Amino acid sequence: EAARRSTCKNNMKQLGLALHNYHDTFRVLPPGHIGRCTTPKLNATGLTMLLPYLDQAVLYNQYNSSGAATLYTNTSAGTFSAGDDPVANGNAAVVKNKITAFLCPSDSAAEIITYPTAHYGISSTNTGTGGAKTNYDFSTTTYYNVCDNWSAIASTSRCMFGDNSKCKFNDVKDGTSNTIMMAETTRSVYNGGTNAWGYRGHVMVGLNLVSYPINRFYYSTSVPPELPQGKLGSWSYAGSFHVGGMHCLLADGSVHFVSENLDTTIRQNLARMADGKVLGEW
Repeated sequence: EAARRSTCKNNMKQLGLALHNYHDTFRVLPPGHIGRCTTPKLNATGLTMLLPYLDQAVLYNQYNSSGAATLYTNTSAGTFSAGDDPVANGNAAVVKNKITAFLCPSDSAAEIITYPTAHYGISSTNTGTGGAKTNYDFSTTTYYNVCDNWSAIASTSRCMFGDNSKCKFNDVKDGTSNTIMMAETTRSVYNGGTNAWGYRGHVMVGLNLVSYPINRFYYSTSVPPELPQGKLGSWSYAGSFHVGGMHCLLADGSVHFVSENLDTTIRQNLARMADGKVLGEW
């Protein structure tokens, strides 16, 4: 487990380097979610834009960034272009590829989404098969079923990512060493579905550290108070299969192991990038 935990930490360091290299190139970070607020609707994720910086340029070149990444109909904004099924545009084949940098070796759950529903599958004609999962995702407070455009959120309430986000490091007013960019999650949850690296689905909207604690292995009072460790209670929960906490990637590119007993206010301050609050010891 010590070796697996070290590999997991290294994966997040790679992601941090990829994000910084992307920012050096484009002077902005990739959006957390692409085209959930637009017409046509793309339902894509900014993780796809990191592929060239993770030694996955070949896969990136195969990805059709103009076409939908998945078809699902549970949002109130946008429509799909005619014939834009990911099976037809080629994206379905791309997002099924497992990428080591997105997978924590301590998590033994399935690496491919197999939920028999269009909410988590790739397309309306291929609902029983989904894409490859990710154990790492962006820090965001995005709602699952409505468009929540990042630019319209008050700056003091924003996380670094969201719908069509365009965060620059200069926007991180609380300091890059005090703000979470990415965190861990598990590849299986009790309620809803976990995230794919290649698209956004019904509840695949990143990780919400503002609303939910770390390693919350239950969903509500109607279920047992503790689920098996490594299976978080619900979608958008952050946590891991590591005992006692999880790794998080800060905006400065450093990776820290954060205790599951972290104070709620400190956790929320770490998630928000410009709330102006002073952090205590963590």
